[in-house]
Amino acid sequence: MSTCQLVKTNNGDIMQDAIAYVRRSTKGENSQVHSLETQKNEITKYAKKNGIKIISCFCESISGTIENRPEFMKAMKEAKKKNLPVISKSLSRIGRNASQVLKIIDSVQLIITDYGRAVDSDFLSIMAIVNQMEVKA
Repeated sequence: MSTCQLVKTNNGDIMQDAIAYVRRSTKGENSQVHSLETQKNEITKYAKKNGIKIISCFCESISGTIENRPEFMKAMKEAKKKNLPVISKSLSRIGRNASQVLKIIDSVQLIITDYGRAVDSDFLSIMAIVNQMEVKA
């Protein structure tokens, strides 16, 4: 995997560009009403603290077990085209189907704010299986 695009801020610090993705599981009006905003806030806070510039944010209300989610597909397309990581609050927001998430881990860099940058793809792979098991529980 090649390196991500870096830009300098006004004070000379280097920032990494990223694509944000937030998702809530259901379309119900009252269900998880604060979930999307909470995720956006956490991603923004993490990004500021870690020198990440969010250049696009994709949001949707759809089950993570569905592979072809419209906004997620747009986020992935942009991330691949611009060679940027996708940042999300939780790996479960990326998806709940382990085989799908494993393919994603192999195709783009993921930054998961719940885990930070210190985790590798092996850890994310294990957590993808755990997330799939949670759906079945």
